[in-house]
Amino acid sequence: MSSLLRCLALAGLIVLALPATAAQLAQPAIYASVIESGRYRLEKLRERQFAAETTAGYSSVVEAALLEAGHRVPVRLGEAFGLRFAISDLTRNGEWIPVEVHISHPPIPDHRGELRTGFVMQSAARRGRDGQYYNAAYYILSEPRELAAGTWEIAVVYRGQRLLSQSFELVAAPAAADAAQTGNAEI
Repeated sequence: MSSLLRCLALAGLIVLALPATAAQLAQPAIYASVIESGRYRLEKLRERQFAAETTAGYSSVVEAALLEAGHRVPVRLGEAFGLRFAISDLTRNGEWIPVEVHISHPPIPDHRGELRTGFVMQSAARRGRDGQYYNAAYYILSEPRELAAGTWEIAVVYRGQRLLSQSFELVAAPAAADAAQTGNAEI
């Protein structure tokens, strides 16, 4: 085979390979990761805002610090649990991206008294210096009707894709520990 034919054959192979590469580039990788998850200590709780779609009937912007990594959470008022996450999407370069936070829980009555097993909230993640988008999703057991043992799950959906989820096992809190925390311990 002449060198001209070899060059043409090689060029044909390259041209045949290009559509696959272009198709791969047309669908950029979007991925997410859990940075940390577990029980959180609330450091700043901003005013509650009415949010009919939630089980509690309101939502709050909070600042929190990881208290204990893990997936077991005692069922008691004031407990906060959740996760911090990062999303990578090379097609975006704005300051914010919209995300949905899906929270599933055992059947409990919502703020209207209707039995629910979860809800979806609209949220956003903010771009960091490294180009990834960051946020956190927490649930705070703030109403007596929310004190339900069982499996709770927090999931993050972006551009219609469920990118990550984390399950938490809410377990009955020991009575002695609750009494000590509230100052009602009997000696």
